[in-house]
Amino acid sequence: MTFTTIHCIQIAKILFAQFLQYKKKNRLDGKDDLKHETQNGLWAMNNNSSKNLRILFISRAFPPIVGGIERQNYEIYRHLSEKVDTKLVANRHGKYFLPIFIPYSIVYVLLLGSRYDVILFGDGILSIVAWVFRLFYSRPLMCCILHGLDVTFPQLLYQRFWVGRFMKKVDVLLPVSRQTAKEAIDRGLAEQQCEIIPNGVNPDDFTDKYDSQSLHRLLGCDTGDKHLILTVGRLIKRKGVHWFVENVLPKLDEKIVYIIAGEGPMRGTIETIIKRKKLDSRVFLTGQVDDADIRMLYAAADLYVQPNIRVEGDMEGFGLVVLEAGASGLPVIASRLEGLADAISEGNNGQLVTPGNTEEYVTHIHSLIRDKTARRATGQLARDFVRRHFNWNIIADKYLSTFTKYLKNQSLTNKTK
Repeated sequence: MTFTTIHCIQIAKILFAQFLQYKKKNRLDGKDDLKHETQNGLWAMNNNSSKNLRILFISRAFPPIVGGIERQNYEIYRHLSEKVDTKLVANRHGKYFLPIFIPYSIVYVLLLGSRYDVILFGDGILSIVAWVFRLFYSRPLMCCILHGLDVTFPQLLYQRFWVGRFMKKVDVLLPVSRQTAKEAIDRGLAEQQCEIIPNGVNPDDFTDKYDSQSLHRLLGCDTGDKHLILTVGRLIKRKGVHWFVENVLPKLDEKIVYIIAGEGPMRGTIETIIKRKKLDSRVFLTGQVDDADIRMLYAAADLYVQPNIRVEGDMEGFGLVVLEAGASGLPVIASRLEGLADAISEGNNGQLVTPGNTEEYVTHIHSLIRDKTARRATGQLARDFVRRHFNWNIIADKYLSTFTKYLKNQSLTNKTK
């Protein structure tokens, strides 16, 4: 055991002892406990409106740490808090702080969780908090967002305890895509427990205007009359960037260059392929870039590609970046795979192609690059579709309507007992 683990256990013991003292002092056991929870948990339902909900949102991945879950959790909190009373408990220090944050979250919800109508967990790892809470309380409603790896992470203990036990204690699981829901159900989680709510974007954050000098600074050269295709994201195997550079890019017109924004363990492999294929002048690896530069790249690009490939034990839970590209007015070509099939509505905000099919990618890319009018029309269609269907404001309303529906069901169930 490490120094950190020992001290985390000590912290957990101290916090748990404080909870037991609190519970004893307030005599929250048996019928008194249920009465306390009912007064709090059904308060919003007595008002019969989602605007009266009180939500406790617990996130183990939150800005300033950079990442997809961090950004999603931030947006959910931001938009829920604009609509209803929402309390945030967040880990802002990254994964190495989790051994402290999870025990802290457990004790926090044990002490204060019953004051809220809904406890929302930002991802499946936090389902252990729900499991502990249910040892003492039957309310409030507990909901947990599920991303792809929350369900498919191929570690035996994780599958046995988190997926096999902890998640089953959550009242409502909120998969971000149909594929994530299917993976959860295939692993024994109840279908009636799942409510699919996708990710969203803020369309007003994106534009089709950019500063050419800033682009020159980022890329280190002037792209001139080149056509720019773009991929944004962590450089891991399932993203398929290495496959695209190896198989698709060499078959594209010479004036097409590929911008890859992101970092990750596959960067070395990608660099090796670039050298072997002599594509140094046609591939730009920007590394990790900030939000302003990402928005600039979306605005500057002619086309966005998401060439994911199938990887055992890993999956794309949703595909937020393809929504961001669409919000920027970019045509999108992506693999018909996993959560991408939920993020892309074919013909509306993008085109789906067979994963690993080089010729399909080449054909669709050339079709749009060579037809400026079609490219612009497709981009505008994508922008309008994303604004109508994936605006975070709309997604937040879906969360609230889901909470309200399950709280009403919970209320009716208790009345019949």
